[in-house]
Amino acid sequence: MSSEPEPRSLVHRRRRPDTARTLAAVVLATVLWTSGCGEAPREAPVDTDTDTNAGSSAGAAAWGSCTQRDLDSAEGSSGELATSDGGDVQVTFVADGPGPCAGALVVRGPEGLSGLDVTRMDLDVRTAQVVSPAGDDTGQLLRVDSTGHPRGGFRPHLFAVTETGLVEVELDGRPLLPFVATDGGALPMTATCPADGGVGIVRAATSKPPGILIAWDVRLTTYDVTDGEAVRTSSRQLEDHAADPLLHRDRPELFDTGSLFAGCSRPWTS
Repeated sequence: MSSEPEPRSLVHRRRRPDTARTLAAVVLATVLWTSGCGEAPREAPVDTDTDTNAGSSAGAAAWGSCTQRDLDSAEGSSGELATSDGGDVQVTFVADGPGPCAGALVVRGPEGLSGLDVTRMDLDVRTAQVVSPAGDDTGQLLRVDSTGHPRGGFRPHLFAVTETGLVEVELDGRPLLPFVATDGGALPMTATCPADGGVGIVRAATSKPPGILIAWDVRLTTYDVTDGEAVRTSSRQLEDHAADPLLHRDRPELFDTGSLFAGCSRPWTS
């Protein structure tokens, strides 16, 4: 006796219980997974930036895309600066050109590299000097002048080493040292290292009211430098109504644009 095939509707009804059980199992597994019972172990992060530490000491960090290897192969001049905590760091001025370190002052420190982009400052590395203020609170400063202005003159820049790298010394958001004109139109000035520490700027201004002969009032203003920020600490008058010929005789450094930090600076080691 041959059996007749079941109607399609019956076949479907008999398969539904299996489908329901499968769906229930999937839902239960999902609940367990999201609640943490079925959480897979996390893998440790993998450092895929193999070029960052290539050619550098273990754990040393790069400055952007500038690595120790890039810095070693770059064209630049290097010297050391003493820090306020008694240590020393190497600073490299990398010339403009190709390469990830170009146009920057790069510091090699215990934590790796840190840098300051100086491409817009037009610095002349031949003018670089190490300035050594009195005392140990400031650390040594790096002075580098901008290239000569077409009308005569230059901008001296001071840089300080901080915990985060190299920064320009500023007063109220502007470079501490003023522009130095060499065309004869600038007021007499110079920069010094006061005996009690910090940085001193000596400026002369014409006395008022003006007399028959030019006369000058000369003032010394001192600044402490902390983390690249200059803070005014004192100001006192050195000369009152000094006649121009006498000021040239007694304080020739005010008229000598090469006198900045004379006696407390030396050429930067290249």
